[in-house]
Amino acid sequence: MLLRNLYLIIVLVALFIVPSSNARDFSLQVLPHAKNPMFEMSSVAKKSSYYTFVHSTIGRKIQALASSSKPGSTNESELAAGHGVSVKLSQNNYNIHVNFPNQATGGRSYGWTSGQVGDWSDKMYLDHLASIVTEKNSKDLGEFYELLIQMLGACNSDDKSLSIESLAENTQRVANNFLAIYTAEEYRAMVPEPHRNWDDALLEVTMLGAFHGGQSKFTKFYLRKFSTQSKEQGSGVYAKTQPGPMASKARGKNAEINDYWQFSANPTSKQSGINITRVDFEKMGEAITKYEKTVAHNRTMEKIQAVVGGDKTNLIKSISQFFTTGKSNDLSKIDELARNVSEFLLSIHDDADKITAWENKGEK
Repeated sequence: MLLRNLYLIIVLVALFIVPSSNARDFSLQVLPHAKNPMFEMSSVAKKSSYYTFVHSTIGRKIQALASSSKPGSTNESELAAGHGVSVKLSQNNYNIHVNFPNQATGGRSYGWTSGQVGDWSDKMYLDHLASIVTEKNSKDLGEFYELLIQMLGACNSDDKSLSIESLAENTQRVANNFLAIYTAEEYRAMVPEPHRNWDDALLEVTMLGAFHGGQSKFTKFYLRKFSTQSKEQGSGVYAKTQPGPMASKARGKNAEINDYWQFSANPTSKQSGINITRVDFEKMGEAITKYEKTVAHNRTMEKIQAVVGGDKTNLIKSISQFFTTGKSNDLSKIDELARNVSEFLLSIHDDADKITAWENKGEK
């Protein structure tokens, strides 16, 4: 009887989880959490910022379960068993956070969209982001960015005027997994000996995706140089302002949006993330801001800056840190802010080749 029950369990798990060609992207057609999600975004929509929701509710629940976290090899089975902290974003979109300890490393955050599960590294997230920002459907792209601001500013992911469900399915997945990764990084900023600013890095680079998606020739700052070229990522290759000790051995490649993800400069370290490239993505944000302000005379920027404050030399940074530092408490301003941020990001998407040529000529 014991062997028969064990066999049935194995069969059920096999039916639930069907690996795709990528081990970090798989199918889970039946989501146990869907029957009884721990939290629903709709319960706090238009009542709370996402920062407050995480720090007062979601993050506290993850922390309360930290003592029962298990080795990373059990993450997918824990997901299939219905364990962890789940957040319903809409009928077909859920975030689930499993096996997080009360420290800044460990745990997994999944985005589930209509049976497809993302367990995305930063690099995978950026690759998926690249696939949607280069689409020609500007309405979908504009709604994607408006939705991100609505989710972060007012926990609003699903209402009659704007819903994650109305986006193309691949865009839904990026929005869903963005919030899953973002939540993990916010949690890691709450724990003892925290990792801070990784949530900010994710949001800044996500907004820069609008610019890069509009470029005819992908060009970005790499080690502070505006270039169409970079190096294959690896430990010790990238050292913020100069090549790392292993850079000479790394193969060159065409620049990509995933270059914003790098390994530590320490050749023996396996730590990696988007925050490591802060010097480059902030320099990119500064260049875009200066062009839109002094050349394009983009009036939408003034409306955004009036709400978010912060660094006037880098509007993208100011928008991001408005949400990651808990300043977004006036919910009455979020609807207009979301529309204005979306409009601004579509502007830099449309102006991308002009900005690229201007930066290449050094007209700063």
